[in-house]
Amino acid sequence: AVLMGAGVAGAQEAAPVEITTVVADAYPTVTAVVTAPPGLGGTGYAAEAFEVLEDGRSVDATVERMPTSNLEVMLVLDTSGSMEGAPLAAAREAAGGFLDVLPPDVRVGVVGFGPTARLLAAPTGDRAAVAGQLAGLTASGETALYDAVVHATSQFSPEASDRAVVL
Repeated sequence: AVLMGAGVAGAQEAAPVEITTVVADAYPTVTAVVTAPPGLGGTGYAAEAFEVLEDGRSVDATVERMPTSNLEVMLVLDTSGSMEGAPLAAAREAAGGFLDVLPPDVRVGVVGFGPTARLLAAPTGDRAAVAGQLAGLTASGETALYDAVVHATSQFSPEASDRAVVL
């Protein structure tokens, strides 16, 4: 089966989606988890925007948005000396764009890593606080990548049943 998104605001072309999980334990019922293209989250989301095809033919399907109320995301950004200037500016911009497309109920935290990993913002729904931490990033020192990943994974709250690290 292939899941296609029809884009936002009446666009006619199908937008690609990424199939991240397929479970066929209860075949012929198949569950697929997909990542929709930017713009289909938030207010642009509509189940009617998707069509499931099998061998090129449309099949009956139920489309549901996955709940995000217990999702936390830790943004982990390289702030080592190699990120000085344009690379760090690009990372800030990408992280800001990521914040813009996340559903508002997703809590986001930030870990920066240069010579050491440090928590800059614990998971929060306060996007302005996270954006402020991103804006204040500076580059220096070596790269403690592995320490940063371990540190980020220890920052999730116990209530978060769904967790993601974006490096």
